[in-house]
Amino acid sequence: MNNFATRLKEERTRLGLSQAAFAEKIGIHRNTQIKYESGEREPDIAYLEGIEKIGIDGQYVMTGVREEESQLHDMIIARVFFLLMAALGAEREQADRLIELAFGIEKQTMDLHDGHHVAMSRVAELVNSTIAGLCIDIPTMTDAITAFETSTQAGGLIIQPKKKAQAIAMLCRVIKSSGKIDQAMIDDAVRLAAS
Repeated sequence: MNNFATRLKEERTRLGLSQAAFAEKIGIHRNTQIKYESGEREPDIAYLEGIEKIGIDGQYVMTGVREEESQLHDMIIARVFFLLMAALGAEREQADRLIELAFGIEKQTMDLHDGHHVAMSRVAELVNSTIAGLCIDIPTMTDAITAFETSTQAGGLIIQPKKKAQAIAMLCRVIKSSGKIDQAMIDDAVRLAAS
């Protein structure tokens, strides 16, 4: 049984209604209600609107998140998203743009027959291409590590692993955006990491 079906049954039971009584209040056949509760069938918008009219939290049934928790839930998701994007080296504007584009995709596909799946597929492509643009490729990382290590050895310096990793990550982003290795910048990064 899927989570939607479990939560739907839980909410129906909370109201103290049998499947037949519940179905009658919503205006559907009892067998349709049985299929919803067994997970054999997905509900349509009219059904979700109907269950909300009789006191069911439709958002909870569909997502497992109560309506009163929704704002906090959305805030946490946004926070996690922005932290992940920042960890990948994205600017806030890039993250905001990704959300705008994903929202546009959702809006365009919501009326399609298989809109949810179409939207998920398109948003996944968008996210994957964004991440690919942010992530550092192996040749860039190899160049940054090699240049950093060469400069470190030439200066006879010992750098803590955490500082070394941070400096190399920064160098990778710069190399990726500029397309070249600037030896003066690498020497500066080594000196800063060593201090």
